[in-house]
Order: sequence, then structure tokens, then C-alpha cells
Amino acid sequence: MSHIRSKSLRRKPAAPVIGPRRQHGVVMAVALIMLLMLTIIGVTSMSSGNLQEIMARNMLDRNYAFQAGESGLRDAEIDVETNITAGAGFDAACTNGLCLPPAGTAATPVWEDDALWTNDGRHRKFGDHTLGGVDNAAELGNKLADLPKYIVEYNEVACDPTGSGEMLTSFGPVPIKFDKYRITTTATGRSTQARIRLQSTYRKRNGRC
Repeated sequence: MSHIRSKSLRRKPAAPVIGPRRQHGVVMAVALIMLLMLTIIGVTSMSSGNLQEIMARNMLDRNYAFQAGESGLRDAEIDVETNITAGAGFDAACTNGLCLPPAGTAATPVWEDDALWTNDGRHRKFGDHTLGGVDNAAELGNKLADLPKYIVEYNEVACDPTGSGEMLTSFGPVPIKFDKYRITTTATGRSTQARIRLQSTYRKRNGRC
């Protein structure tokens, strides 16, 4: 009896099926972190921009107050030159803004009295006593929270000992008598938060010694 050998057929192993990889959320975490960083940068930039805008606005307002204070000084000097007579109308109560300095060097200066600037009868206001000030008061008032206010303190100087205080005549140099005034003005910017106080000394010629 003959035997027939059967040749066994080998099967090739099937190719492995590649399925979707398991997601571990790393990309999402990185994206969230980047989004958080961008949000922080954006908020910080906005805050910094707002702060710089506030600073610039405050500086502009302070500049308005300073320029208003300078205008107040110039207006007061015109007032002294054209309207004020030495020693006339000055008192310790600063009636109508005309003040006598306090007695003694240790006394508190009159311009440090806050009540002085809130009482209309104890200070003078820009434009009230000068023609040019009257013309400009309305325009200036539209740009400021309030018009500049000022007081005038009287200090008589008997004779100016310097050469600049001598008048040349045919008889030789003659000393000139001067009246000295200390002017203090307080001014605001476009808001009442910006407030500045300036001073100047004005000498007015008043005949001879």
C-alpha cells in the first residue's frame, strides 16, 4: 500500500492591525498652558497701558495747573503796578486779598492758611482787577476747574542799597525807594486734584528816599 505524503502548507502570519494610538492629553495641556500665558501677557499689557495713560493725563493736568499759576502771577503783578497803592488797604486779615505779613519770623505765613483760599473776601481772582485778565478769564475758565487766586503781601523797602537801585541825576546817584510785594497764587488744572501754588516777589518803584 503506497503512502502519499501531503505537503503541509504554512500560513503566513497575518499583518498586525494598527489601531489608533491612545491619547494621553499632552498636546491639550501644552495648549492650555500657552493660552494661559498669552492671557496673562495680554492682561498685563492692558494694565500697563492704562497706567501709562493715567500718568500722562496727570502730568498734562499738572502742566495746566502750573501754566495757570504763572498766569495768576502775571495778572497779580499787573494788578500791583496799576491798582495797588503802598500800604493802602493792607491788613492782617487779608481783606480783599491785601495782606500784611505776620509779626515775627517764627509766625506762620499767611498764605498757609487754607481758609484764605476758600473765602472770596480774603483773596483776589484772576481777571477781577485787570483789563487783560477780564478779557482772558472766560477762555481760561473753560479750560480749568477754577480760575487762579492770589494774595498780595506788602513789605516796604526803605532804600535799595545796590547800584541797580540808584537813579543817576545831575547831582550824582540818588537812591530810589521801592515797595516790595510778595505775591502768592494757587491754581488748579482741568480737575481740582491737580493743584499748585507759586510765589514771586515784585518790586514797585515809589519815588526817592
